Amino acid sequence: MDSFIPEPHLTFMCHESNGEVETIWDRLNLDLIQKINPNKFESNTLLGQLNRNKWQSVFEKITPIYEGMTWNKNLDSPQEFTYFPQQFEANIQSLLTAASNFFSKFSNQKIGVQLSGGLDSSIIICLLKELGIPFYAIGLTSDRYEFRTEKHIQQMLQSFAKTSILLNYENHLPFSNLTHLPAFQYPELSALNFSTEISMAHACEKLGITVLLSGDGGDILLGNAVPDSPNETKWMPQIFGSSWHSDIIYKPKGIDLIPFFADPKIMDVFFNLRRGQKRDPLKLWARNFLVDFLPPELSEYSYFADFWGLYISGLTNNLSEINNLIKSVYQFTGISDFHPSKIENIFKINLYANNQTNYQIIQSKVALAVWINSLISNRVI
Repeated sequence: MDSFIPEPHLTFMCHESNGEVETIWDRLNLDLIQKINPNKFESNTLLGQLNRNKWQSVFEKITPIYEGMTWNKNLDSPQEFTYFPQQFEANIQSLLTAASNFFSKFSNQKIGVQLSGGLDSSIIICLLKELGIPFYAIGLTSDRYEFRTEKHIQQMLQSFAKTSILLNYENHLPFSNLTHLPAFQYPELSALNFSTEISMAHACEKLGITVLLSGDGGDILLGNAVPDSPNETKWMPQIFGSSWHSDIIYKPKGIDLIPFFADPKIMDVFFNLRRGQKRDPLKLWARNFLVDFLPPELSEYSYFADFWGLYISGLTNNLSEINNLIKSVYQFTGISDFHPSKIENIFKINLYANNQTNYQIIQSKVALAVWINSLISNRVI
């Protein structure tokens, strides 16, 4: 393969040379892949994104350094950047000013918003409407009963946008089209949502959108407890969104995927508005505070989306393709973790039992195989 998709949000520490490198394409070969440690990737998956600084590399002498990380020579490990907000007296005008300044960065571009039907992306849309800034809306919608409220909100907020596209989620489920991925350098769980994200990227292309705003990070700013002191906040905006989706899916199409709530000034305002507040999973404070901007369906009511059914449908609908993909990886690499008998045991569990740990183990195994397959099918190894 002569060219690779740039991954600017990912670098690597190569321990043999004791130096940081921008890419490892020249190091990726069959011998290196055959020596990876799948158990470490599974362990990382179970630890979760918030504990990313505890992750172990699947490679013996190469460690990934993700966006927002720096290499700590004393500890010989990557360290996460922590954002400590600025403290000041804040009010609704503070939020409007911060939002206006944020949106002004994109004044010469076509702004899109991921219209999920949830509160976080709806806040972005309502702020754009209040400030008189034109935008476009892109989203995935579902006729499933558990998404009846989100669908209603999506249909209502569509009218605020210049143009909108709502795609059928059933046609772009997680775990779909996993054999069609471009090559990428390191295993990534976000790859399992390739079909979902590429469908939205295509919709953005159709409308000429160059900046797509997401509501990622809203759960942290609006739902988590907020300490009274900024020094205790320890927010990590670099994990609010997916750098993999940004690098591999959106950026190659000329689209910047940007989480609104990761902007420093936006974080500052919400910190000062919510200082000392307890955990608020229904985001009742936000619904009340923004009552003048939000539709009553969002300010007077709360609801919770359950994506479990979509993920399980995506997994069960694509089991045949997934098994064939893993089988091909085993035949090419001989990695014992992908032996058919081991894979068969993993999928013997009841996929409808809502067991998060079992599901994460499956996620880990499939994502690892998808990564290796991307290297095989694109002739990197």
